[in-house]
Amino acid sequence: MEITGYDRQLIRRFIASIIDIVIVLNLSLLVFLSIKIINFFILNLFYTSYYFIIPVVISSYFILTLGGKKQATYGMMIMNFNLCLKKGDNFTKKHAFIHSFLFFAILPLGVITLTYFIYPLLNDKRACIHDLLYKVRFKDLGEIS
Repeated sequence: MEITGYDRQLIRRFIASIIDIVIVLNLSLLVFLSIKIINFFILNLFYTSYYFIIPVVISSYFILTLGGKKQATYGMMIMNFNLCLKKGDNFTKKHAFIHSFLFFAILPLGVITLTYFIYPLLNDKRACIHDLLYKVRFKDLGEIS
């Protein structure tokens, strides 16, 4: 079996997502620890804020990085690619929010039914389900050296 350019793109997207997960988890840990320290001094007035740390950090990370000038998260920058809309428009913060929301909304159902893993392997361009729904395409910025 020959590895095509689309297969390399899928592998690079997978590695970029793992890098982004590590970054988001570290940011969430920092926010959690700072809220824990603040809560200690104000007698746990912000106790319920713990429930919102992960969703807020994840959505903020993707909105600020995908919606920025480079239109890529830090994992994508390391793997040397970005995402762009098929219409030719730039990713705005609104587009980045909707794209990341679709990703996290589809993720649980896709993992349970395994379609999230099988679909990119069955189509020719190795596009993910959330990219297909929001009409996003992979833009290669060159091979990694």
